[in-house]
Amino acid sequence: MEIPKSIKVNTGEQREVQPKIDAFFKSIYEDISTKDECSFNHSDFEIKLQGLYDYPETILNDKIHYCSYKGRVVGIVIEARTEHNYVNFDFFRKNLENLLD
Repeated sequence: MEIPKSIKVNTGEQREVQPKIDAFFKSIYEDISTKDECSFNHSDFEIKLQGLYDYPETILNDKIHYCSYKGRVVGIVIEARTEHNYVNFDFFRKNLENLLD
């Protein structure tokens, strides 16, 4: 799967993007399970969501969705609110060729 293009939605419409985030992480999961079929264990694959903080304790509206395999981050979606109250989603993926060496 190709890395999805960035998505911009109105505040309150973030749920509409979740299926695309899920599909993105699923494609990474499938690629890893295919490339590492000898030692692949689904429990080594995790998906998490973290809020961002502005030091020292200000909670921001921005978030990072990420998936990891064997403790190494393999995909990221950054959810960031703009000053005009839109929410941007930017997708990033690690080159899996280096991951399995």
